[in-house]
Amino acid sequence: MKKSWIAVLTAGVSVLVGLVIHAVKRKPRIHPRFDHDCSRCVFLGHCDYTYEGRLLVSDLYACNSQQSALGPSFIARFGSQGPDYASMPEKLLSSHLFMMPHGSALLVAQQRWEARN
Repeated sequence: MKKSWIAVLTAGVSVLVGLVIHAVKRKPRIHPRFDHDCSRCVFLGHCDYTYEGRLLVSDLYACNSQQSALGPSFIARFGSQGPDYASMPEKLLSSHLFMMPHGSALLVAQQRWEARN
């Protein structure tokens, strides 16, 4: 029995739609770009922002390893070397944000952390 070209086309479109739906539902795997030495930190993705006229990409983390009264610390890592990061505890972030050179990235980390919890 021969299939009509409409049946073949319909089957092909159905398979294509299924693949597109699967691709949309699947979350992309995101990995840190830079080395980070704290195994207790939770990776929160990346953030692009401008600092001193340069576009930077930071890995964002939240760390609650110290169980501080100041809440978790938020970290923006913009390189793999030891000092290549900025961090601030949650309770101090809003009051010191304007003084932090990488404050916008730390604020994004805080927002992503709150969205997870």
